[in-house]
Amino acid sequence: MFKRMKLGTKLMMLVLSCVIVPAVVTLVVTGIKGKAIKVSVNAEIYKMSDSDLAHIAEGIYETIDQAVRAAIRLNCLSLAKNAEKGSASFIISSRKAS
Repeated sequence: MFKRMKLGTKLMMLVLSCVIVPAVVTLVVTGIKGKAIKVSVNAEIYKMSDSDLAHIAEGIYETIDQAVRAAIRLNCLSLAKNAEKGSASFIISSRKAS
């Protein structure tokens, strides 16, 4: 078949095959590498988002812990002041009774 073709046709087929074959190989390799990179990037994004979420949750936990501790401290101080006032009024009322 190639013997009966003209020289111009043979050269054109050779040039086209020299262009098309590397282009097809490049497309296949790019597609395979693209999928691998996509998997790698998705895994990295998941790790980063998980780390950020853990950091945010830790910050929220610390904030709530500080708020609870402050509320307990305020409640204890209020209780101590009320106890002090109550004991003072108890002492005054018991002295008046005697």
